[in-house]
Amino acid sequence: MSSLKRKREDDDLELANSKPTRIAEPSSKVDAGRSPTIASAADILSRLRALLDLTSLTSHADLSARFADIADILLNHVVLRLATSSTSTDFEILELEFYLHKSECHEDPFTHAAEEQRASGKWYFHRAPRRTPAQSASTARAPTAAGGYRGGTRKGLDLTFGSPVISPLPSESTSRFFPKPVSSPAPETPQNAVRGGILLRTLQNRESSKVFSGPSLLVDELLRLSGATNISDLVKSVWMEDTDTFTPPTESEKTAASLRLHVRNVSGMPSKPKKIYRSPRIGLDLSNPGIPLPAGSDTQATLAHPRTYFLPKRYRFFVEPAVLTSNGRGHTLLGVRDDLVQSGTLHEHQLAGRLESITGLKPATVLKYLGEYRTGQKGGLRTFVGAQGKGAGSSPVTFLRMLGCLDTLLATPQKN
Repeated sequence: MSSLKRKREDDDLELANSKPTRIAEPSSKVDAGRSPTIASAADILSRLRALLDLTSLTSHADLSARFADIADILLNHVVLRLATSSTSTDFEILELEFYLHKSECHEDPFTHAAEEQRASGKWYFHRAPRRTPAQSASTARAPTAAGGYRGGTRKGLDLTFGSPVISPLPSESTSRFFPKPVSSPAPETPQNAVRGGILLRTLQNRESSKVFSGPSLLVDELLRLSGATNISDLVKSVWMEDTDTFTPPTESEKTAASLRLHVRNVSGMPSKPKKIYRSPRIGLDLSNPGIPLPAGSDTQATLAHPRTYFLPKRYRFFVEPAVLTSNGRGHTLLGVRDDLVQSGTLHEHQLAGRLESITGLKPATVLKYLGEYRTGQKGGLRTFVGAQGKGAGSSPVTFLRMLGCLDTLLATPQKN
């Protein structure tokens, strides 16, 4: 057994048998049942900055727990504030996905791994990356800054993470509980290279309650409100290349156009945190020609491939499932199902009813989706690999069958 495969199995066993280990919190930590006060707002942002730095983490279990900590802050404690020269608009994040390529530790091949993702705490608009050849030993996309921004329906916006956040907060709002920001990035080597992006999938306008679901549609709304003709115009002309997520405007820059993270509900009014669910990420499949096809009932080589390993990871985090009706309905149902089953308080005959109530899906749809997942648990993997598996992650039916199959196979010990 290879050392990488053994490390994966050890990490998965650790994650399955233990609760996530979270970083130590300050004595004045935010109560999970109330909103942050003005005094704790700076600590929340400082905590988020510290959480984005993954350089000290080396196991999948620790990284998965860190993703959950970051998601809690982004989904429950902060808003995106889009400022223009005359107005500002606040958005709550309802849905996001984590993508991370950390050398010799967490080499997720679905990560863009673009040069722009090297620095944490920045906004990264998706570009068309230069890919490695299908038969290359590497499974990741080659890091590059080349290529223009994606357009049409392929647009996307990430919050970069993985390395220490460089851009400083104002001195008066720097928390004493966390390390001071670094002034420059550490030299990068092939052994410590890390690039990650937290993809924003759904935003909700706090004033109008209008929901913008889908990476491309939410970027379209940011462009519209900013009066920008395209992403290049927004970044270069409107934001003047300022893609920092944390640095708040100074007194002389109150009208500067920007997109920042701000702590919500700083008035201290009570607000119950939203329930967070997890599911696999949307739109991923096993069509890459580098994935070995199963040899009859032998799926060991297929399951060992990084794409097969990372596809079912529950790296999508979301709240308010009933609102997320535009994309990924099968993913949403699976995430809610996982949560209900893991709670251990629900009988099988109650499952469909609870899923209907939480997701807002029709009874017939819930039963169909559950049936497709169960069908996959008894089926084979071959139909989802290679050219015939193209688009499997975009259809609720094929996605649920694929995940039923993968969840079952990955939970079954493989012969060496």
